[in-house]
Amino acid sequence: NGNNCLNINNSGCNRHIQEFFWYTLETKYHFHDISEIEDLQNSCIGERGSAYEKRFYAINGFVTNNFPGPSLESSKILNQKKFVRNRIHNCEDLLEREANFYAVDFWHEGGVPRVVRNINSKRGAAKWDTLYGGTAQSSSSTFSMNWMLRALILSLIANL
Repeated sequence: NGNNCLNINNSGCNRHIQEFFWYTLETKYHFHDISEIEDLQNSCIGERGSAYEKRFYAINGFVTNNFPGPSLESSKILNQKKFVRNRIHNCEDLLEREANFYAVDFWHEGGVPRVVRNINSKRGAAKWDTLYGGTAQSSSSTFSMNWMLRALILSLIANL
């Protein structure tokens, strides 16, 4: 990247890339163990970005205790379909806002893509019904994955 990308007021070398936290409220990034993530009263609250005027909500679902690397053993539990589904829905209920991003380590462990695809399909169909008054067919094309930092970020349709 070079020295010109180190300016903290710049999101990289391209002036068209906006700072993620200008638009997103993100949960705590550092969880030392699974029990910290299970503590919804603390783990769902946004620590980075601001709750005000933020249109997007990012939920982190990984353990960072093994710095500098991710924890495969923790991911085998945290990425289970039931755990992911409950974490997303419980955090959304607690903050009264829909999640747009769910970040995990080892996305291929457990059922993260399936949970996110199901949530996206339901949200997409509901949005279609609201806009067009008809029934949308579920499709995996509403599912999108984007890589960010050390985790796979799974975008959830919301705030269209």
